[in-house]
Amino acid sequence: MADFPPGRLLMAIPSINGGPLLAHMLPTLRVPGDCVIVLDQGSSDDTASICAKNGVELVQLGRPHTYTEASNIGARIARERGVDYVCISNNDIAFKTDVLRQMLVEMDEDPRLGIVAPSQIIVDKTLDAQALSYRVCWNLEAVEFFHDTIGSVDPVQRLEADFCELTCALVRLSAIDEIGFLDEEYGFYHEDADFGFRLQAAGYSCAYLPTAQIEHFSSSTFNREPNQRKAEYIAKNRLYFASKHLGLRINYDRPSPLDSTDDQLAATLGAYIESYGLLDPSAPELVMGNPGPHRSDYLLTTFSGASLPGHWVKYIDQYTAIMASSRWTQALMEKAGFDRVFHLPVGVETDIFHPWGQVRPRGRGRLYLMVVDGGQVTGIAAALTAWRRFRANGRDAKLIMLGPRLHDCIGGVPNSSYRDGKFDISYFKDDNIEIYETLNMIDNQVLATFYRTADYSLFVTSDPVSTIPILESLACGTPCLFGAYGAAAELAHEHALTFGEAGPGSVSASVFSPGPDDLLRCLDKSFVLDAGSYQRLRRSGLSFVCSTYTMRHTVMALYNALSTLQTRDPREKLDILRRRQRTSVQAIGWQRDVAAASPGVTQKVGAVLARRTITLGRLIQQFGRTWQDSGLRVATRTITAELQLFTKHRSRLLVRSASKIIRSARFAIRGKLGASRAKRRRIENAALLVGYIDADLGLGQSLRGLALALSGTDVRFGIYPFTAGVEGRRSKPYMRERYDREHVYAVNVIEVATNELRTVFENVTNAHYANSYNILRTYWELSRAPDEWRGFLGHVDEIWAPNSFVADSFRHIFEGPITIVPPCVKVPEVAIDGRMHFKLDNGRYYFVFSFDYFSFPQRKNPLAVVRAFRQAFPDLATPVGLIVKSTGAVGHFPKVKQELQDATRQDGRIEIMDTTLDRPEMLALLKAADCYVSLHRAEGFGLGMAEAMAFGKPVIATGYSGNAEFVTPETAYPIPYKLRTVPPDGYVYPKGQVWAEPDEFACAAAMLRAFGDRAEAAERARAGQDFIERRFGPENVGRIAADRLNAIFAQLAVRPTS
Repeated sequence: MADFPPGRLLMAIPSINGGPLLAHMLPTLRVPGDCVIVLDQGSSDDTASICAKNGVELVQLGRPHTYTEASNIGARIARERGVDYVCISNNDIAFKTDVLRQMLVEMDEDPRLGIVAPSQIIVDKTLDAQALSYRVCWNLEAVEFFHDTIGSVDPVQRLEADFCELTCALVRLSAIDEIGFLDEEYGFYHEDADFGFRLQAAGYSCAYLPTAQIEHFSSSTFNREPNQRKAEYIAKNRLYFASKHLGLRINYDRPSPLDSTDDQLAATLGAYIESYGLLDPSAPELVMGNPGPHRSDYLLTTFSGASLPGHWVKYIDQYTAIMASSRWTQALMEKAGFDRVFHLPVGVETDIFHPWGQVRPRGRGRLYLMVVDGGQVTGIAAALTAWRRFRANGRDAKLIMLGPRLHDCIGGVPNSSYRDGKFDISYFKDDNIEIYETLNMIDNQVLATFYRTADYSLFVTSDPVSTIPILESLACGTPCLFGAYGAAAELAHEHALTFGEAGPGSVSASVFSPGPDDLLRCLDKSFVLDAGSYQRLRRSGLSFVCSTYTMRHTVMALYNALSTLQTRDPREKLDILRRRQRTSVQAIGWQRDVAAASPGVTQKVGAVLARRTITLGRLIQQFGRTWQDSGLRVATRTITAELQLFTKHRSRLLVRSASKIIRSARFAIRGKLGASRAKRRRIENAALLVGYIDADLGLGQSLRGLALALSGTDVRFGIYPFTAGVEGRRSKPYMRERYDREHVYAVNVIEVATNELRTVFENVTNAHYANSYNILRTYWELSRAPDEWRGFLGHVDEIWAPNSFVADSFRHIFEGPITIVPPCVKVPEVAIDGRMHFKLDNGRYYFVFSFDYFSFPQRKNPLAVVRAFRQAFPDLATPVGLIVKSTGAVGHFPKVKQELQDATRQDGRIEIMDTTLDRPEMLALLKAADCYVSLHRAEGFGLGMAEAMAFGKPVIATGYSGNAEFVTPETAYPIPYKLRTVPPDGYVYPKGQVWAEPDEFACAAAMLRAFGDRAEAAERARAGQDFIERRFGPENVGRIAADRLNAIFAQLAVRPTS
């Protein structure tokens, strides 16, 4: 603490009777006591003595204040003391890392960063669950606020955010001086989102640091308040937020992802416009393009040429306003006579373009990347001349040229040439140039890996270049060599390596032609940079993008332009919010009545209800949407459907007959529904994936895998991000550019649990499914799907099952086609050293098993794994270990938890890991283990086993149910079993069901065998890894899914439409 920079920041902690919390928090801060003040509000506990003991100052406010009032007082004190930053923090946290120092460094690096916060482990003791939140997000279309709990598989060091939660955040005081701090009308909740919105409007950024981390004990503070009071408080503040900021509107015909594969910018911008609550089909229209005869209210142009085309002047009066992506183009258009031209800086999606992701293999020496089109002949010729002279000077460097139409640009015959995926690759040894000619549009994720792999990117053309590729490279931490002319001159950040002179202040019709001498000087300068200078250049470019050119800057510039062009009117949004508020309050009250009145039914479906409630509740935060408001409303609707199924006695024959009639009727009349019924023309030969694409759920991961697999095929598809019922588990978007809630597709692939189908059809419009072919992609763990589900399948034309076990389980309740489409299993590179991270003994052989209490420990059978381990290795000196990784609501199964804990006390080699792990950590644990064991009684698929196999680990598992496809004597150690009747309290819908009782002695023998015969275990593991790649790899899954979809498209094409 002695070297902590003095006078830089003040940490202000509002507190009332928070002595025990402060006693836990203050020793973890790692800063001198004079940097911290506790804003006490008339406490009657031992707060004063605890502050004195820890050497921090207590400022007595004398009476209770709202959180916003106390935070504003803290900011005023910080300003009076002359510091640069104020840290506002709850008292119910503990620092896991050196948080304040980490945030201070980031603030000093980026002068336009207005607020920064750490990631947080949310510890809610009332829910027996934890979650790791990487950042917070909003959806202002619905005025919703939620946590990103997925983060990134890459070791990302900074995540741009919509706003920062004030659980703990460092704020720039100069930004507060400019825009003010917290609006005291809020009191509690959403004041931080309001501040973040105003920061963005003023041109500041908000960010999170995943490597800075706190624990937040969220059940300790305002969560004690009555649920009804909290719901009312938050509902009021959502209305207030909407009244302050929403009501500007724009009609942006966000292209279908199928139409935007060559223009990902348009699709991404559309997603942000919707997220910021600006989208309204009845509002003035914004189109992206260049001036022309088409009419629209607003035009966004990314033109960056040296002079305007002459015919544009004919359209001076065509638009109400024009948004230009550069000040250069803005100046050109204003000089030509265009009126009301706004600067709208078009930025990049930093969730994709960032420095911390995967890179491509590379050799020694400096690596330069030139992203270029073969049609840019003059620029390429100058670049090649400069490059050859550069190499002739003895520079150990390689050039990669990436882009279309490059096959003839070098001349001569390449030393090697071959096709790989979407590239024709040629290598020219004498020049040390490798050409990646793109055969079609490449995905942004792939492009980002090229940028990250290079030491420098080179941009050369005879006209002012587009700024987007330069920004993408800088965002990936790769410095650029580019011409400082035209629109690109605006990107000349500190230390930038540029050539050319003409900038936005000298609008000229001349065309700049870069010469080889200019390029050579720039190449030489880049090559001789020392490590320190290179890092300064790299950091300068990255900070420049984060502070000025992200997609959030783009949409906020649009918001500011609309503020000039429109009168803000939030009344429609407020009406919608008020209607939702009334519905939510009724659902909360009714849910308690049902639970009290129907104890038998509650017991029957209690675990399902507990799963929904606790999952939504685990992410309760002082900033966000309440689980009582949104979670129980959805849970109530779901439980209502379940209650109806249990309380109504249906004839199985009647239901089956009705199902056939409904399906036949739908086929008969579907063609007659037409566009008039659907209200939008159907996109033919295309599929819409509907499901929890951005949710931290197994079904969400499965749908993301299907999207990944299809993205490598020729099938056109969009994604409908379905969110009802999983609001608390939502995380960051996946393939956001494909999101499409507007268009109707020929085929829908709906991936949800079967009993959630009703919720899907209630929440999407009739137009989306009434005239389309509907496929249910689903899982089920037992050998027979419940008869009660038959009624849910009336709108379903086909089922996609992950394997024959699940397919067979549905055949007695579904008469339509059932196709086996396996899930996609692809484990990413794992940057975490699992052995070191989890402090595992290097000389010990570790078995691992993971399960979720929400998935029923009776089915997952963890105690059997423990018993088998102790049978196999009774000698405590044997260098083996067993790790049982659990998650979920352990409080619902206290006996199981106690038995597991007893096992650890009896055998120190057994570890029960109850802590929450994010996905990279969980994968690191699988990779660090020596063998995976599962004595489950039934599985729909068995993702843990499959991912362990994908890492090349031996697997010991029950040879029954969905995993039997890949757990065979050749690929693993299948354990024999006997079928037993499922007990009444064993699982949902247990009547008439059977599952496996695995042989624990056989499992113990297999454990001994895997431990003792490493060569045999490795051979089986290699066979398992090969099988997973062949069967469940993206290429095979994509082929199977694409073949079936294309067959359906062909079938629909010949079906009569009238």
